[in-house]
Amino acid sequence: MPNVQACWKAAAALAAVVALTLGAGQTSAAAAARTPPVAKGIGVSVEIDKLPAFIARTGTRPEVYSVFAAWSLQKPFDARTADKARAQGMRTSVTWEPWDPRGDLHTQPKYTLERIAQGRFDGYVRAYARSVKRYRYPVTIRLAHEMNGQWYPWGTTNGNRPADYRAAWRHVHHLFRVEHVTNVTWEWAPNVLFYGSPALRSFYPGDRFVDQVGLSGYNWGRSSTTQWQSFAEIYDASLRSLRTIAPTKRVWLSEVASAGQGGDRAAWVADLFRQVRSRPYIAGLVWFNRRVPVRNWRLESDSRVLKEWRRQARRGLRP
Repeated sequence: MPNVQACWKAAAALAAVVALTLGAGQTSAAAAARTPPVAKGIGVSVEIDKLPAFIARTGTRPEVYSVFAAWSLQKPFDARTADKARAQGMRTSVTWEPWDPRGDLHTQPKYTLERIAQGRFDGYVRAYARSVKRYRYPVTIRLAHEMNGQWYPWGTTNGNRPADYRAAWRHVHHLFRVEHVTNVTWEWAPNVLFYGSPALRSFYPGDRFVDQVGLSGYNWGRSSTTQWQSFAEIYDASLRSLRTIAPTKRVWLSEVASAGQGGDRAAWVADLFRQVRSRPYIAGLVWFNRRVPVRNWRLESDSRVLKEWRRQARRGLRP
Protein backbone atom coordinates (compact mmCIF):
# COMPACT_ATOMS: atom_id res chain seq x y z
CA MET A 1 0.00 0.00 0.00
CA PRO A 2 1.52 3.39 -0.96
CA ASN A 3 2.81 5.65 1.79
CA VAL A 4 0.15 8.30 1.10
CA GLN A 5 -2.50 5.81 2.19
CA ALA A 6 -0.58 4.97 5.36
CA CYS A 7 -0.35 8.66 6.22
CA TRP A 8 -4.09 9.07 5.65
CA LYS A 9 -4.79 6.20 8.05
CA ALA A 10 -2.84 7.96 10.79
CA ALA A 11 -4.51 11.30 10.06
CA ALA A 12 -7.96 9.75 10.19
CA ALA A 13 -7.22 7.98 13.47
CA LEU A 14 -5.81 11.16 15.02
CA ALA A 15 -8.89 13.10 13.92
CA ALA A 16 -11.06 10.49 15.60
CA VAL A 17 -9.05 10.84 18.80
CA VAL A 18 -9.50 14.63 18.75
CA ALA A 19 -13.23 14.30 18.11
CA LEU A 20 -13.68 11.94 21.05
CA THR A 21 -11.60 14.19 23.28
CA LEU A 22 -13.47 17.39 22.44
CA GLY A 23 -16.94 15.83 22.69
CA ALA A 24 -19.96 15.66 20.45
CA GLY A 25 -22.40 18.23 19.07
CA GLN A 26 -26.13 18.46 19.47
CA THR A 27 -28.82 16.73 17.46
CA SER A 28 -31.24 19.16 15.82
CA ALA A 29 -34.99 18.73 16.26
CA ALA A 30 -35.52 19.26 12.53
CA ALA A 31 -33.20 16.40 11.62
CA ALA A 32 -34.85 14.13 14.18
CA ALA A 33 -38.23 14.83 12.62
CA ARG A 34 -36.98 13.57 9.26
CA THR A 35 -35.38 10.40 10.62
CA PRO A 36 -36.04 7.41 8.32
CA PRO A 37 -36.34 3.78 9.48
CA VAL A 38 -33.16 1.90 10.40
CA ALA A 39 -31.39 0.60 7.28
CA LYS A 40 -30.47 -2.98 8.16
CA GLY A 41 -26.96 -3.96 7.18
CA ILE A 42 -25.77 -0.40 6.55
CA GLY A 43 -23.23 1.34 8.76
CA VAL A 44 -21.39 4.63 8.72
CA SER A 45 -18.22 6.14 10.09
CA VAL A 46 -18.80 9.86 10.58
CA GLU A 47 -18.20 12.39 13.31
CA ILE A 48 -20.99 12.08 15.89
CA ASP A 49 -21.95 15.75 15.59
CA LYS A 50 -22.41 15.24 11.84
CA LEU A 51 -24.54 12.12 12.18
CA PRO A 52 -27.94 13.91 12.17
CA ALA A 53 -26.98 15.78 8.98
CA PHE A 54 -25.79 12.53 7.39
CA ILE A 55 -29.14 10.88 8.16
CA ALA A 56 -31.10 13.84 6.81
CA ARG A 57 -29.07 14.27 3.61
CA THR A 58 -28.63 10.62 2.69
CA GLY A 59 -32.08 9.48 3.80
CA THR A 60 -30.29 6.66 5.65
CA ARG A 61 -30.41 5.84 9.34
CA PRO A 62 -27.69 3.20 9.59
CA GLU A 63 -27.81 0.11 11.75
CA VAL A 64 -24.15 0.47 12.76
CA TYR A 65 -22.19 3.49 13.97
CA SER A 66 -18.43 3.03 13.61
CA VAL A 67 -15.92 4.79 15.87
CA PHE A 68 -12.17 4.54 16.46
CA ALA A 69 -10.47 4.34 19.87
CA ALA A 70 -6.70 4.47 20.45
CA TRP A 71 -5.18 2.64 23.40
CA SER A 72 -2.84 5.57 24.09
CA LEU A 73 -5.76 7.60 25.46
CA GLN A 74 -6.32 5.01 28.22
CA LYS A 75 -10.01 5.94 28.17
CA PRO A 76 -12.97 3.67 28.97
CA PHE A 77 -15.60 2.78 26.41
CA ASP A 78 -17.25 5.99 25.20
CA ALA A 79 -20.78 5.31 26.43
CA ARG A 80 -21.84 8.91 25.87
CA THR A 81 -21.21 8.73 22.12
CA ALA A 82 -22.67 5.22 21.96
CA ASP A 83 -25.82 6.48 23.65
CA LYS A 84 -26.18 9.22 21.04
CA ALA A 85 -25.95 6.60 18.32
CA ARG A 86 -28.33 4.27 20.19
CA ALA A 87 -30.88 7.08 20.38
CA GLN A 88 -30.93 6.87 16.58
CA GLY A 89 -31.43 3.09 16.72
CA MET A 90 -27.78 2.33 15.94
CA ARG A 91 -25.36 -0.22 17.37
CA THR A 92 -21.81 0.96 18.08
CA SER A 93 -18.80 -0.71 16.48
CA VAL A 94 -15.43 0.21 17.98
CA THR A 95 -12.26 -0.11 15.96
CA TRP A 96 -9.94 -0.63 18.93
CA GLU A 97 -6.39 0.38 18.05
CA PRO A 98 -3.36 -0.58 20.18
CA TRP A 99 -1.14 2.39 19.34
CA ASP A 100 -0.51 6.10 19.74
CA PRO A 101 -1.63 7.80 16.48
CA ARG A 102 0.67 10.72 17.24
CA GLY A 103 3.72 8.45 17.06
CA ASP A 104 5.62 6.73 14.26
CA LEU A 105 3.37 4.95 11.79
CA HIS A 106 5.37 1.74 11.72
CA THR A 107 7.51 1.39 14.83
CA GLN A 108 6.14 1.85 18.33
CA PRO A 109 8.06 -0.50 20.64
CA LYS A 110 5.58 0.12 23.45
CA TYR A 111 2.78 -1.42 21.38
CA THR A 112 4.30 -4.58 19.99
CA LEU A 113 1.92 -7.51 19.79
CA GLU A 114 4.26 -9.57 21.94
CA ARG A 115 3.92 -7.06 24.79
CA ILE A 116 0.13 -7.21 24.51
CA ALA A 117 0.18 -11.01 24.66
CA GLN A 118 2.56 -10.87 27.65
CA GLY A 119 0.01 -8.88 29.62
CA ARG A 120 1.70 -5.48 29.65
CA PHE A 121 -1.66 -3.78 28.99
CA ASP A 122 -3.87 -6.01 31.11
CA GLY A 123 -4.88 -3.24 33.50
CA TYR A 124 -6.17 -1.04 30.72
CA VAL A 125 -7.77 -3.90 28.76
CA ARG A 126 -9.64 -5.19 31.81
CA ALA A 127 -10.81 -1.69 32.75
CA TYR A 128 -12.07 -1.16 29.20
CA ALA A 129 -13.81 -4.53 29.31
CA ARG A 130 -15.60 -3.54 32.51
CA SER A 131 -16.71 -0.26 30.96
CA VAL A 132 -18.19 -2.14 27.99
CA LYS A 133 -19.95 -4.48 30.40
CA ARG A 134 -21.44 -1.51 32.28
CA TYR A 135 -22.83 -0.16 29.02
CA ARG A 136 -24.96 -3.35 28.74
CA TYR A 137 -26.01 -2.83 25.11
CA PRO A 138 -24.46 -4.77 22.19
CA VAL A 139 -21.07 -3.54 21.01
CA THR A 140 -18.88 -4.77 18.18
CA ILE A 141 -15.12 -4.63 18.74
CA ARG A 142 -12.91 -4.63 15.66
CA LEU A 143 -9.57 -5.21 17.36
CA ALA A 144 -6.30 -4.31 15.61
CA HIS A 145 -7.77 -4.26 12.11
CA GLU A 146 -5.84 -4.38 8.81
CA MET A 147 -3.15 -6.44 10.49
CA ASN A 148 -1.89 -7.73 7.12
CA GLY A 149 -0.66 -4.24 6.22
CA GLN A 150 2.49 -2.43 7.28
CA TRP A 151 0.90 0.93 8.11
CA TYR A 152 0.04 0.22 11.75
CA PRO A 153 2.42 -0.85 14.56
CA TRP A 154 0.31 -3.99 15.13
CA GLY A 155 0.71 -4.97 11.47
CA THR A 156 3.59 -6.62 9.61
CA THR A 157 6.12 -4.23 11.15
CA ASN A 158 7.35 -3.30 14.63
CA GLY A 159 8.90 -6.77 15.04
CA ASN A 160 5.51 -8.50 14.84
CA ARG A 161 4.80 -11.99 13.48
CA PRO A 162 1.42 -13.52 12.61
CA ALA A 163 1.74 -15.80 15.63
CA ASP A 164 2.11 -12.72 17.84
CA TYR A 165 -1.09 -11.31 16.40
CA ARG A 166 -3.02 -14.49 17.13
CA ALA A 167 -1.63 -14.61 20.66
CA ALA A 168 -2.44 -10.94 21.36
CA TRP A 169 -6.00 -11.31 20.07
CA ARG A 170 -6.65 -14.45 22.12
CA HIS A 171 -5.19 -12.83 25.23
CA VAL A 172 -7.43 -9.76 24.95
CA HIS A 173 -10.43 -11.98 24.25
CA HIS A 174 -9.59 -14.04 27.35
CA LEU A 175 -9.48 -10.93 29.56
CA PHE A 176 -12.99 -9.98 28.45
CA ARG A 177 -14.15 -13.47 29.42
CA VAL A 178 -12.44 -13.11 32.81
CA GLU A 179 -14.45 -9.91 33.29
CA HIS A 180 -17.65 -11.77 32.26
CA VAL A 181 -18.38 -9.41 29.36
CA THR A 182 -21.22 -10.88 27.31
CA ASN A 183 -22.33 -7.95 25.11
CA VAL A 184 -19.40 -7.94 22.65
CA THR A 185 -19.28 -9.22 19.07
CA TRP A 186 -15.65 -9.76 18.06
CA GLU A 187 -14.87 -8.79 14.47
CA TRP A 188 -11.62 -9.86 12.82
CA ALA A 189 -11.04 -7.52 9.88
CA PRO A 190 -7.96 -7.57 7.64
CA ASN A 191 -7.35 -5.20 4.76
CA VAL A 192 -8.23 -6.47 1.31
CA LEU A 193 -5.35 -8.29 -0.33
CA PHE A 194 -2.87 -6.07 -2.14
CA TYR A 195 0.40 -6.52 -3.99
CA GLY A 196 2.85 -7.99 -1.47
CA SER A 197 0.17 -8.75 1.12
CA PRO A 198 0.77 -11.84 3.24
CA ALA A 199 -1.89 -14.54 3.22
CA LEU A 200 -4.73 -13.81 5.62
CA ARG A 201 -5.05 -17.25 7.19
CA SER A 202 -1.88 -16.94 9.27
CA PHE A 203 -3.42 -14.02 11.21
CA TYR A 204 -6.75 -15.68 11.99
CA PRO A 205 -7.15 -16.19 15.77
CA GLY A 206 -9.55 -19.13 15.36
CA ASP A 207 -13.30 -19.63 15.30
CA ARG A 208 -13.55 -19.74 19.10
CA PHE A 209 -12.27 -16.18 19.34
CA VAL A 210 -14.07 -14.54 16.40
CA ASP A 211 -17.80 -13.88 15.91
CA GLN A 212 -17.73 -12.21 12.51
CA VAL A 213 -15.16 -11.21 9.90
CA GLY A 214 -14.70 -8.03 7.90
CA LEU A 215 -12.63 -6.31 5.25
CA SER A 216 -11.35 -2.79 4.64
CA GLY A 217 -11.29 -1.90 0.96
CA TYR A 218 -11.34 1.43 -0.89
CA ASN A 219 -11.47 2.55 -4.49
CA TRP A 220 -8.75 5.19 -4.31
CA GLY A 221 -9.41 6.44 -7.83
CA ARG A 222 -6.80 7.45 -10.36
CA SER A 223 -3.66 9.24 -9.18
CA SER A 224 0.10 8.98 -9.58
CA THR A 225 0.16 6.01 -7.19
CA THR A 226 -3.33 4.46 -7.52
CA GLN A 227 -5.81 3.44 -10.18
CA TRP A 228 -9.59 3.24 -10.48
CA GLN A 229 -10.85 -0.15 -9.30
CA SER A 230 -14.20 -1.89 -9.45
CA PHE A 231 -15.77 -3.69 -6.49
CA ALA A 232 -14.70 -7.02 -7.98
CA GLU A 233 -11.10 -5.91 -8.39
CA ILE A 234 -10.95 -4.70 -4.79
CA TYR A 235 -12.87 -7.42 -2.99
CA ASP A 236 -13.31 -10.68 -4.90
CA ALA A 237 -10.00 -12.39 -4.05
CA SER A 238 -10.22 -11.33 -0.40
CA LEU A 239 -13.83 -12.47 -0.04
CA ARG A 240 -12.86 -15.87 -1.43
CA SER A 241 -10.07 -16.04 1.13
CA LEU A 242 -12.39 -15.15 4.02
CA ARG A 243 -14.92 -17.74 2.91
CA THR A 244 -12.17 -20.37 3.00
CA ILE A 245 -10.79 -19.28 6.38
CA ALA A 246 -14.09 -18.74 8.20
CA PRO A 247 -16.92 -20.17 6.10
CA THR A 248 -19.51 -20.01 8.89
CA LYS A 249 -18.90 -16.40 9.95
CA ARG A 250 -20.87 -13.33 8.94
CA VAL A 251 -18.93 -10.99 6.64
CA TRP A 252 -18.98 -7.20 6.85
CA LEU A 253 -17.36 -4.68 4.54
CA SER A 254 -16.00 -2.88 7.60
CA GLU A 255 -14.61 0.13 5.75
CA VAL A 256 -15.67 0.92 2.21
CA ALA A 257 -15.74 4.06 0.09
CA SER A 258 -14.88 5.35 -3.36
CA ALA A 259 -13.02 8.42 -4.54
CA GLY A 260 -14.20 10.29 -7.60
CA GLN A 261 -10.98 10.73 -9.56
CA GLY A 262 -10.84 8.71 -12.77
CA GLY A 263 -14.30 7.18 -12.98
CA ASP A 264 -18.03 7.35 -12.34
CA ARG A 265 -18.43 7.38 -8.56
CA ALA A 266 -22.23 7.21 -8.64
CA ALA A 267 -22.08 4.09 -10.82
CA TRP A 268 -19.52 2.62 -8.39
CA VAL A 269 -21.97 3.13 -5.50
CA ALA A 270 -24.75 1.44 -7.47
CA ASP A 271 -22.47 -1.51 -8.22
CA LEU A 272 -21.48 -1.74 -4.54
CA PHE A 273 -25.09 -2.38 -3.57
CA ARG A 274 -25.62 -4.80 -6.47
CA GLN A 275 -22.53 -6.78 -5.52
CA VAL A 276 -23.59 -7.04 -1.87
CA ARG A 277 -27.12 -8.11 -2.82
CA SER A 278 -25.67 -10.89 -4.96
CA ARG A 279 -23.69 -12.27 -1.99
CA PRO A 280 -26.08 -13.30 0.81
CA TYR A 281 -23.16 -14.12 3.12
CA ILE A 282 -22.27 -10.40 3.30
CA ALA A 283 -24.18 -9.11 6.31
CA GLY A 284 -23.54 -5.44 5.69
CA LEU A 285 -21.25 -2.55 4.80
CA VAL A 286 -19.88 0.46 6.66
CA TRP A 287 -19.32 3.55 4.51
CA PHE A 288 -16.36 5.68 5.61
CA ASN A 289 -18.01 9.10 5.32
CA ARG A 290 -15.15 11.38 6.27
CA ARG A 291 -12.97 13.95 4.56
CA VAL A 292 -9.28 13.29 5.12
CA PRO A 293 -6.15 15.02 3.77
CA VAL A 294 -5.80 12.88 0.65
CA ARG A 295 -9.44 12.11 -0.22
CA ASN A 296 -12.97 13.31 0.39
CA TRP A 297 -15.00 10.13 0.93
CA ARG A 298 -18.19 11.96 1.97
CA LEU A 299 -21.28 11.03 -0.01
CA GLU A 300 -22.56 14.59 0.30
CA SER A 301 -19.59 15.92 -1.68
CA ASP A 302 -21.22 14.93 -4.99
CA SER A 303 -24.94 15.40 -5.72
CA ARG A 304 -25.04 12.50 -8.24
CA VAL A 305 -23.42 10.16 -5.75
CA LEU A 306 -25.76 11.28 -2.98
CA LYS A 307 -28.81 10.73 -5.20
CA GLU A 308 -27.63 7.24 -6.16
CA TRP A 309 -26.89 6.31 -2.54
CA ARG A 310 -30.38 7.41 -1.48
CA ARG A 311 -31.93 5.32 -4.24
CA GLN A 312 -29.92 2.21 -3.43
CA ALA A 313 -30.24 2.53 0.35
CA ARG A 314 -34.04 2.79 0.09
CA ARG A 315 -34.04 -0.51 -1.77
CA GLY A 316 -31.79 -2.10 0.86
CA LEU A 317 -29.10 -4.77 0.73
CA ARG A 318 -31.24 -7.83 0.20
CA PRO A 319 -32.50 -8.84 -3.27
